[in-house]
Amino acid sequence: MALTLPPEVKDAFDEYADALGRPTTGVITDLLSEMVPQVRELAKFQRAIASGQMQLARKLSRDLLVDSVQAVATPQRELELATKKRRPRAKA
Repeated sequence: MALTLPPEVKDAFDEYADALGRPTTGVITDLLSEMVPQVRELAKFQRAIASGQMQLARKLSRDLLVDSVQAVATPQRELELATKKRRPRAKA
């Protein structure tokens, strides 16, 4: 699959890849791979709405919200771990 990204999207991925010291295509591939479960849930959500299964759609919506909160929390945990690793040890 060939993709053409809008300039602002490409710039954002280039910036993130540069910060990681990795190739942009590898970073994009990794991020998209990590999103597969959410994309599948979005497909279920859309099918539930299209078929009028609103109770299921509400449940899937809640699940997607929880997933998005967890995704935001992951960088915070990484920052906390990195900070702990860099703290100088107290002298005895």
